Amino acid sequence: MELFANTWRLFLASLRGFDTSRQIAFGIALGMLIGLVPKTSAIPYAIFLITLLSNANLLGAGVTGLLTSIVSPAFDSITHWIGIRVLTYDPTEFWLAKLMQLDGTAWLQIENTVVTGSVVFGIALFIPVYWIAKTVTERFGGMFAEKISRSQFFAWLVEPEKPVTENF
Repeated sequence: MELFANTWRLFLASLRGFDTSRQIAFGIALGMLIGLVPKTSAIPYAIFLITLLSNANLLGAGVTGLLTSIVSPAFDSITHWIGIRVLTYDPTEFWLAKLMQLDGTAWLQIENTVVTGSVVFGIALFIPVYWIAKTVTERFGGMFAEKISRSQFFAWLVEPEKPVTENF
């Protein structure tokens, strides 16, 4: 139970301002990008490594990545369409063929239309998601953290009731 309590404390600390709104927004935007790209490719794992090495909020990245991974299959038809357009566009076709000839690039799976489309779609959404997340955390982060910290669920999670034991 202590693991959950520490996670909640970290979450509230990030909302209260121990992490800046820029760090939280950066984590959310990177998490969105991780969640969009299919996990059969090495690309989301590389983005995850970048997230770990940056000063992005890891809790925001993790929660957003998990939620985006759940809903990302709904975008497969859009990302497939984008991927076909990118892979068959004459200027990119030559460079992607050259890239695929390099050792180790098969793990990227850039020939997969959904992977390529997801990367392009995620890059296109990165700045708007960052800006929206930054604006929301600046305006409502403190209020949201205050409401959560006053809830009975949070109080129970931080210090769950101890079982009643009789003295023998």
